[in-house]
Amino acid sequence: MNSRVNLVKCLRLIIIVSLCIQNVNAQINYKTSDTILIGQAFPKHIFKDIDNYNKSLLSLEELRGKWIILDFWNELCAACINSFPEVQSIHDKYSDDVKIISVAFNGTMGHSHSSEKSIKRMFGKLKSKYDFTFTIAYDSILYRIFNVPCIIIVDPIGCVRFITTSIDAKDIPHIIKQDFSKLTLFEGLKNVGKSPDINRLLFSDSNQMYFKSFSHWVKGYAITPLYLLKDTTLIDSFEMNGFTLADFYRLAYTGILDWDNGRDPYYSSFSYYPLLRMKDSSFFDENKKYCFLLKLPKRVSFKVILELLRNSLNETFGYKVATEKLLQPYWSVSLIDSSFKEKLNTKGGPMINLGKGKYQGFEYKNVPVSFLTTALWSNYSLRNRKQIGRPPGPGRPFIDETGLGNIDLSIDAYTADFKEFRKALLEKGIVIREKLKYMNSLIIEE
Repeated sequence: MNSRVNLVKCLRLIIIVSLCIQNVNAQINYKTSDTILIGQAFPKHIFKDIDNYNKSLLSLEELRGKWIILDFWNELCAACINSFPEVQSIHDKYSDDVKIISVAFNGTMGHSHSSEKSIKRMFGKLKSKYDFTFTIAYDSILYRIFNVPCIIIVDPIGCVRFITTSIDAKDIPHIIKQDFSKLTLFEGLKNVGKSPDINRLLFSDSNQMYFKSFSHWVKGYAITPLYLLKDTTLIDSFEMNGFTLADFYRLAYTGILDWDNGRDPYYSSFSYYPLLRMKDSSFFDENKKYCFLLKLPKRVSFKVILELLRNSLNETFGYKVATEKLLQPYWSVSLIDSSFKEKLNTKGGPMINLGKGKYQGFEYKNVPVSFLTTALWSNYSLRNRKQIGRPPGPGRPFIDETGLGNIDLSIDAYTADFKEFRKALLEKGIVIREKLKYMNSLIIEE
């Protein structure tokens, strides 16, 4: 009798759990399957967990009559966090006509330090340090529809006008006046939902041996991730979408798109950004992105692909390319004096590389100095992005000149802020200085 009762209870529990799972899945599928497209109404949504707002709930419908900017981010997106001063600037200058809402992911992201508490703690520190007053909403449901960085701009009647990855305060007056022809960063209704067409095609060529084309990339189209291959790998198609012209030239003439400290031979010997010798360098603007497509009737090596890419660049833009050894700036990572060697040299033990929360510092034990220079390079030099306290000269390598082997180093600082990070390192005896050295440089000229 007891076994029958237990069996019935077990079956009931299974049914209840199944219904709950179906209900949760139905909610998730409903929310994440919503497609937000330019030219269509933005879905009805209420933010229930908000900060820097005069109400406990925020419905987008109550903001009708204003432009709405939704800026999606998470604690692992450095570019998103580094754009907060720009977000604050928009909030300060245009709050009468524009409501900007920073939408933060408040779920876990596969990291022990990533959670609702940790992202709120992070923003709390930033809010206190930089006096951020723009509205922030913690919302994992709406967030899941997008990849970050992502910015959605909704007009005063609730229609989605732009989907992009960055924003500039100088564009806001043109958006308010709907003078979209003067925007520097956005492409609007006419371009979204179309495949690459003749209006943005720069060059195409085809015969029985291949098809290749260069075209403008438009914000709203996907960026194709690039998986670089060995010279001997055989492929019959190659595609790059959403890359700058400097990226294309760097790849075509070095075979490497982004080089990493300690792993690529070009890191300390080849200048990351090309030197432009031309009257009009507008094609190389960081905000202009391009697409390249190559299809072949048979497989060829990646080395041949790079040769065809070089030919296409020449046919499309006509620039001359050469390599020269020139004095170039870099960041020297060295010691204040030799007395700090003993303090920083490792005491041995297992290798430990432990973060203290995203951008909150780290604990190094028995690790090479390259761990530190790699962190500096990836945070501050790899891309010319707007950043809190970003040092001048994107692309400059951080080169180890400490003379140390493995080190023990503990840092408690907001490491996304270059000035604060630099000050914390100085307190440990590590100084970062600007210097010059001869490096190979890609010269692009008319």
